[in-house]
Amino acid sequence: AVCSMLAPWVLYVALTCLWSGARAIEFLPEIQNLFVSQEAVGSLNGVWPKSTIKRSDTNSKPVMVLVTQPWCGACKNLKMSINAGTQFKSLMSSFNMVHVEGGNEWQEEGHGYVPQTYFYSRTGYPLTSIKGANSKYEHFFGEESQLAGAMRKALEVDQNAAEMQIKAKPLYEQHNPAKLSELPRLAVAYAMKKKDLLKDLARKYGEPQVKDEL
Repeated sequence: AVCSMLAPWVLYVALTCLWSGARAIEFLPEIQNLFVSQEAVGSLNGVWPKSTIKRSDTNSKPVMVLVTQPWCGACKNLKMSINAGTQFKSLMSSFNMVHVEGGNEWQEEGHGYVPQTYFYSRTGYPLTSIKGANSKYEHFFGEESQLAGAMRKALEVDQNAAEMQIKAKPLYEQHNPAKLSELPRLAVAYAMKKKDLLKDLARKYGEPQVKDEL
């Protein structure tokens, strides 16, 4: 179950969210130490799914933001699942990973449940194709295995976008240099749809040599 701040009338959700026990559940130190600060990943602009991150570094890692609340039973269950597993920890170093507890600045409007997870490309664009199994709670991943699966998908999309951007850059520089700044966003959009940006650009700009190489 998710912890919802939108439907207190649902008894089951309410009981889940009120569950707390005598002690708070925290990440193990070896996991907690791998998170970075919000400032380290850059400044957030806008609201999901149109939000972007103005990146403050160039370490070529995508961004993952995990949002929890200290009172949330589902958040505690996720933390315990992560602490007991190995997949999440093994993937952490591939991301600039932020843990936000007690804040809602990253959350999509109308999605007041927790825990939530958001993914951004290394260029700061939202990876909106990475969703949970429940369409009503698309930012919800309740177990370590679910979250690790989403992390792997995010890494694949980000890597494909980065490769497409590199390959397409010469065509943009030759035919559309004024729009070069739009290339990172376009590459992410194509990667999420699993489409070939380079092939479409080659066709658009009439580059037979490039098309023959595809």
